Amino acid sequence: MAARSTPNDIDFWRMLKELTLLGYFGSEVGIKACYDYQPVPGKLENVKWEKGMKMIAY
Repeated sequence: MAARSTPNDIDFWRMLKELTLLGYFGSEVGIKACYDYQPVPGKLENVKWEKGMKMIAY
């Protein structure tokens, strides 16, 4: 018989996933891999989004 998940198990895995994502995207490696990192100061300008463009993080 398969083990059933309890609400505590689900909460644990959800929290683990959230903390993993927070750690990755809060690190320099995660920011540079997923965003077009532009160090501050930089000028503010409107950008026309095209298919395949990365998000810009300032």
